[in-house]
Amino acid sequence: MHESALNETSPPPILCSIKHASAMIGRGTQAIYDLIGGGKIRAVKSDGRTLVVVASLHEYADNLPPAQIAAPRQRKPQHLRQAEADKPQQLPQMEAKTGPPRERRRLRQAQSETTNA
Repeated sequence: MHESALNETSPPPILCSIKHASAMIGRGTQAIYDLIGGGKIRAVKSDGRTLVVVASLHEYADNLPPAQIAAPRQRKPQHLRQAEADKPQQLPQMEAKTGPPRERRRLRQAQSETTNA
């Protein structure tokens, strides 16, 4: 092979298959057929095959609106959220001061005896 043949680059494709067109724009083959049917991209027939005009894919992509993406939420990292979920729930302040139910009952009884006396 000649050195000049190795340095040559192949010309960009003019037509491509439906499958290749779907890979080029990141959509499924059904979406390509829908775009052809809607007149948004052009296709031709060659020996029974449907071939997409590559320039029409570029035009379609150029006419798409820019993406509107919201700023990311400020979230704690997953390991910190998991650590908080695994922490035992603290008792409400009143129960923490008075202790278990048996002790609370004894305290209530003692208070009622002092008020009745």
